[in-house]
Amino acid sequence: MPAVGWWLGEDVTISFAEAREQAMREGEFAGWILPILVAMEEQATRQRGLWVSPSQALVCPRLRVLQLEKPYYVRPEWVWAAMNGTAIHHWMAEVGALEGCFHELPLAARLTVRLGKRDVEFPVQGTADLYIPAEARLVDVKTTSRRLWGSSSKVPRALEHEFQVNIYAWLLRESGYPVERAELWYAQPGLRNGRVERQLVVVELLPHEEVGELLVAIAEPLVRYLEEGRLPECRCQERPFIYPDLCREVEP
Repeated sequence: MPAVGWWLGEDVTISFAEAREQAMREGEFAGWILPILVAMEEQATRQRGLWVSPSQALVCPRLRVLQLEKPYYVRPEWVWAAMNGTAIHHWMAEVGALEGCFHELPLAARLTVRLGKRDVEFPVQGTADLYIPAEARLVDVKTTSRRLWGSSSKVPRALEHEFQVNIYAWLLRESGYPVERAELWYAQPGLRNGRVERQLVVVELLPHEEVGELLVAIAEPLVRYLEEGRLPECRCQERPFIYPDLCREVEP
């Protein structure tokens, strides 16, 4: 079940419909004008299923299951940040195919997960931002609010992003595309001192078999839920930007 409304902090919540009505009546809701509010609502309510994807590989499996079953509210600021990245990917797709490049390349493969004496197939899917066949090169695009240019600090979630890139590389190889080089391209929305801060980071590629084994471990609790109805254990690393905290609300 997708998100049902906005969470404004503490225990203050409002349905999407009520927020839209207020924006229509007063010109804005919590500082968001109606067209932006509707776009963010669509972002928050996009239907998602249970499969392994680069973007959700390290998301708590229990939370992923519960978000399909239980109503919850989301922070507008979190959705706005996510929508910025989505917009950039849509623009890249609108550019169309450039000579020698694939933009927004959809990829799909299947894992085999062993449950007792049974083998169960489970999907892995994602969309590669940029793939250059002649160079066997993969580039993943990320937007971040953290300062990049001239900063010695690491980009937040850099290790997670590098693992995501390795999943894209695994998907490409499974689909018949060789990958010999991979990079993350970070960009900060807006200008700082008249320029866009951006950074290209080379990603170490892990062995194909090793990535496959990690993906099986990630898929296993989701497969057990689908096959046996067993709710996965909570693996939340930080408090999610949703209300209520579903993993704590629902007893094991």
